[in-house]
Amino acid sequence: RFKWEHVENHNETFIEMPRDARSELMASFPRNWEEYYALRCHQSWPLKSLLPAPYFPVGTRELSQPVNCLQAMYIHGIENFSTLSSLTVHIVGADRAYEWAPSPTYVWEEILHCLPNLQKMEIIFVSPSLYKCLIPNAEYRPPMDLECCPDCTARGRKRVMTVSAKTWHEFRADENRYTKPDLVVAFNAGISMEETDGWVESVKMMLEDDISCLFTMYEEGEAKGDYDLLQSLGAKIITERNALNPFAVDVPTIDANQPDTFFHINERYVCFKGSEK
Repeated sequence: RFKWEHVENHNETFIEMPRDARSELMASFPRNWEEYYALRCHQSWPLKSLLPAPYFPVGTRELSQPVNCLQAMYIHGIENFSTLSSLTVHIVGADRAYEWAPSPTYVWEEILHCLPNLQKMEIIFVSPSLYKCLIPNAEYRPPMDLECCPDCTARGRKRVMTVSAKTWHEFRADENRYTKPDLVVAFNAGISMEETDGWVESVKMMLEDDISCLFTMYEEGEAKGDYDLLQSLGAKIITERNALNPFAVDVPTIDANQPDTFFHINERYVCFKGSEK
């Protein structure tokens, strides 16, 4: 209700998120949302007891996306990302109801803000479901520069967004547009539950290309199924089976098919890179 009322009253999505760019890399990644907000929202977090209870949790729906990308970089080894001046992240299987929902894109700038050496970041959304989101309907939208905060602008930093309305393996086959990403992320993919054949083809190529990957799931059944599928494909998995995600969305979502059931977006996760063989 808090978030809905804010939209109704102010015609904007409410998100309490960090605004400052760090001058130094975080030595270690926070263990949960409380630690993250304490570190990154050092002005508003101390006032938590005076603010409405949903003040911080409601923004995690959007902030969970870049924060999970950062978490994945630390899990895979932040030394592999911290020295980069240019970063490319693929958001695979992006959904119109979540990753492509009409919400502020500036949340992605949090990645720039936490990687001091980074000068350019390109987020590429890859999903056939985005075909109808492009105007006119198209399979590709070229890189588009997005506005950065005043601090990043003054430093000459760039934030770029690109869209490919294809499966990831189809996009990878496009030699004119594809370059190997630094990180691949799939939110709530459920690769063992839906469109498994397509996911298997894409995952095999991710393993072949030795790309750092993070996949999240809604619940335990999906998490176990996805882990087992990745394991059967020979993926080198670096997180535990059925791992709870400390940076899941901190507000429950009602299951449209079972109105008395709730779930958390990004509740479980798995990180993998390359093959065991």
